[in-house]
Amino acid sequence: MKIEKLQLMILLVSERNVDQVLLELKEYATEVDVEFVRKSVSAIGNCAIKLDKATPRCIDVLIELIQTRVNYVVQGATHSLTHWLTHSLTHLLTHSQKQLLLLKIFFVNIQIVMIKLLDFYVKI
Repeated sequence: MKIEKLQLMILLVSERNVDQVLLELKEYATEVDVEFVRKSVSAIGNCAIKLDKATPRCIDVLIELIQTRVNYVVQGATHSLTHWLTHSLTHLLTHSQKQLLLLKIFFVNIQIVMIKLLDFYVKI
């Protein structure tokens, strides 16, 4: 039932309700059901693909999820960012928009490396 709700949310998401949908999906990303969390995070990426004007907000949510340091959440968010980036590069964005978004993703990857390094040094 939860998965069907996610699918419906993505079908019905629009510029008018995207903020509410993102809040709900972000909340779902904190659930204990790992598969449901992965699908919820993926749905955020799908919103970024579906709604160009909401893309920056979707990416911000994915970055927030990466900062949770929960392994499967981080994996899902980075996968969604990669999927979105691949999709975006095949569509018409201005050159400056592509550069800005690539730079943002680059910094997200740096954050991931820093988090892993910190975790490594804390374990020592």
